[in-house]
Amino acid sequence: MGTDIQRNSDTNTTPQLPADFWEQLEVQQACREQHFGRLLKAYRELQDPVIKQSELAEMLSLTQGQISRIERGTKKNITFWIQ
Repeated sequence: MGTDIQRNSDTNTTPQLPADFWEQLEVQQACREQHFGRLLKAYRELQDPVIKQSELAEMLSLTQGQISRIERGTKKNITFWIQ
C-alpha cells in the first residue's frame, strides 16, 4: 500500500479528488455513458499514488472481486449499484 493511502486509512478519510477530476476525458466519457464502473476506475487511476482495487474495496467495505466486476461490467448507472 502507498504511504498516502495508509495515512488516509489510519485517519479514516478517503483520498481527495484531483482538482481537475471532472475535466478528465475518461471521467467525462464515463459520465456521458452513465457507466459507473468506468467512473470508479477513473477515480482510482487519477489518484496519486494510484489506488489499487483492493484498497478501494477496503474503503467501500467491498471485496476486490466486486470492484473488478463493477469496473469491467456492462453499462450500469449508479442507481443499479445502490439497490
